[in-house]
Amino acid sequence: MSVTKGFNKADNIYFAVISGSFVDEAREAIRGLKIRTPIREVRLLEANAVIELLENSLRDPEFRLGPGGYQGVGLQDFFVESGILTEADVREELGL
Repeated sequence: MSVTKGFNKADNIYFAVISGSFVDEAREAIRGLKIRTPIREVRLLEANAVIELLENSLRDPEFRLGPGGYQGVGLQDFFVESGILTEADVREELGL
């Protein structure tokens, strides 16, 4: 396995940016990061989505930081695809 700038090619590298909101041009920036770097996924999290995830982790002791399982989704499940994550997306995925 070769090492690129301190990372193994097999590493799962996720990049997250948190902001109040994002513009549609962010999709082109995501594409550029994925092409030029070893980052696999770029997730743009709206602040309200982060709050919803935090509230859910406090509400539900079964909510895990890793991938979900038969009990439901876990935090890592929200990072397996690139794009903007909104509060509505989180609520839908969690079934709230």
